Amino acid sequence: MRAGRLCSAGASRSEAEAGQGLVEYALIVALVALVVSAVLLALGPAIGDAFRSVQDRMRETGAGEATPVATSEPSVTVTPGPPEVVIDPSCSCFDCKGSSTGKRSERTAEEEHICFTNRDVYPADMTGWTVADAVNHRYTFPRFHLQAGASVRLYSDRGADTETELYWGAEGNIWNDKGDTAYLRDAAGDLVDEYSYGRMVSPVATLEPDPTPPSVSPVLP
Repeated sequence: MRAGRLCSAGASRSEAEAGQGLVEYALIVALVALVVSAVLLALGPAIGDAFRSVQDRMRETGAGEATPVATSEPSVTVTPGPPEVVIDPSCSCFDCKGSSTGKRSERTAEEEHICFTNRDVYPADMTGWTVADAVNHRYTFPRFHLQAGASVRLYSDRGADTETELYWGAEGNIWNDKGDTAYLRDAAGDLVDEYSYGRMVSPVATLEPDPTPPSVSPVLP
């Protein structure tokens, strides 16, 4: 009987201790919840401001928004055509007056010149180009580029070439006083321009042999 009472007392004590432990655990949880709530109440506005600041920066920088992909337009390559270089009579002097007497018959190769103007929007590479008169006095351009809109004078005399002046190096005059024709050809030999003045001189004709044999009359005794 006494043993039964002891067992009942022990069981009651164990239940009391278990109940006390649950109460203590509940109190601890409640205390932690109170502390967290107090911290959130204290720091809540600061945390909200921080989140709003981050959102504002994302809007300013466009972060999080889909960036449109730029579509590149196909590039168009413009290929310039043949240079538009012309024989320019406005700055040429085919039969200019001599500086000493003013007579046309006494003009000198130092003053005589032909002028070329580039009317294109691109520089013209005139290296290897040629200019000739009606009887085929021929000048070949050295390594030379004529800029867009620029002109160059080719003097019949000798001298030092520059960007605006070239020299034929002839011993005398090239262009005929009474009339002549100038032919400008590119490096491939294609005609670029021609200009005639006065009474045009025809090119020297080349005589071809007559394919028909001459008739022979019989000799009478």
